[in-house]
Amino acid sequence: LCSAKVINASVIKALNDLCACDSLETRKRTVATLWSLTQKEGRSEDPAVSIPCLLSLLKTETDTDITRLCAAALCNLARDKANCQRMLDE
Repeated sequence: LCSAKVINASVIKALNDLCACDSLETRKRTVATLWSLTQKEGRSEDPAVSIPCLLSLLKTETDTDITRLCAAALCNLARDKANCQRMLDE
């Protein structure tokens, strides 16, 4: 993974787009990357923009590794009250 300091909005958008890929392995690696970004301090872009994507995957994905990573990423994002509200609004 690249440094969290070089992550920008276009990178996170690309990751969100890759979550819809037909390849299970690509989706798994993409969600793992998003999960990793939710753990980083000092990042240049907020991964909370991925909340709709992560919630959508939780509703539709059948792979347990992916759903666990989605849940873990959302749990990390839920540390922020605004993100909790955003999750409820989705």
